[in-house]
Amino acid sequence: MKPVLPALAATFAIQILLSTSALVGPVLAPIAAADLGVDAARVGFFVSSIYIFAAPVGLISGGFIARFGGLRVSQVCLAAAAVALTLAAIGSVWLLPLVVILLGLGVGPSTPASSQILARLTPRHLMNLVFSIKQTAVPLGAALAGLALPSLAIAFGWNAAVLVAGVACLATAVFVQPLRGRFDSTRDTAHQLDIRQQVVRPLRLVLKTPGAFHLGVMAFVYAGLQTCVSSVLVTFLVQQVGQSPVRAGLVLSTTQASAAVARVVWAAVADRYVSPYAMMGALGIVSAVCAFITATFSPAWPFFPLAAVCVVFGISSTGWNGIFLAQIARLAPPGRAGELTGGTTLYNFGGVVILPAIFSAILAATNSYAVAFVALAVPTLVAGATLIRRRDDAERAA
Repeated sequence: MKPVLPALAATFAIQILLSTSALVGPVLAPIAAADLGVDAARVGFFVSSIYIFAAPVGLISGGFIARFGGLRVSQVCLAAAAVALTLAAIGSVWLLPLVVILLGLGVGPSTPASSQILARLTPRHLMNLVFSIKQTAVPLGAALAGLALPSLAIAFGWNAAVLVAGVACLATAVFVQPLRGRFDSTRDTAHQLDIRQQVVRPLRLVLKTPGAFHLGVMAFVYAGLQTCVSSVLVTFLVQQVGQSPVRAGLVLSTTQASAAVARVVWAAVADRYVSPYAMMGALGIVSAVCAFITATFSPAWPFFPLAAVCVVFGISSTGWNGIFLAQIARLAPPGRAGELTGGTTLYNFGGVVILPAIFSAILAATNSYAVAFVALAVPTLVAGATLIRRRDDAERAA
């Protein structure tokens, strides 16, 4: 475990900052929307737009990772996010398309880059645990956004809160530079960057690798629901349930912090006691049930039961990622973990793009969060039940 600790710490820090950056818009939407002249309830479209750009960039990132190294690519991701947030802090709605593009460029390659680093350094029997610890940065990033950004926005203005997040990204990119020689030592500086092949090769690899396609389909459904939970929860609690922005942010941060701890627990269980497929399936079923319950939220709900449901929703809907990435890394041919992760990222980000957009479209058409939550709960329930029944040869061999 000791050799992987520096890599785990670095990839964790990078992931937490990029996760926070992607959620700046959803968390601050109730406060910033009036200044920008947009409807906070349509924030799902903003999140989807980020991943429209993140998906293809993540897909082709394998070639760049091979040539420049996973850490260098991660530094570029942080720099892109820093520039995006600096532009967002200006407060012009006309800059939002550029903000979205840059955030997509920052988010897209980050997971394949970190997988390439960790897959080389992590003992095979610890992969679920290590990858899940790294992925706890995603809910912790959401917790950081939900806890810190509303308070900073109220105290100093939302523009200053956004700028603080951008400065943190840039500082982290500089801070990890001394580690590059060690983490990127296997990079191939002669690797040819052929965009066509960088699109085709990961997709072929997903189809040729037993079990990878099935996991990609699961990731599509799960990632969509997870993104909806983190991106619309604050606005939903404020507009529909009558909570204050600070209290709604506190619910989000508590939910995501609990999810971070739970991810490690689920990974340890999947490493020792149950099939990773069974674990991911159970998490899908529980998150679907929570989505059905969330559809019943109203101002009549007491705060603590409401928060408890949100916590269970968080620990189930975000608990699958690390186990999923560990399975992909196990299935990948030697030295191609980043490429296979990039290929499955297309499915993952596809869910992030399409399902929140569907959620927002349903909300716009029906003006009902309940209908939107139920619409996403159904496919998640089906995916979870399918995973529990699955007995995949590649998974058993791993």
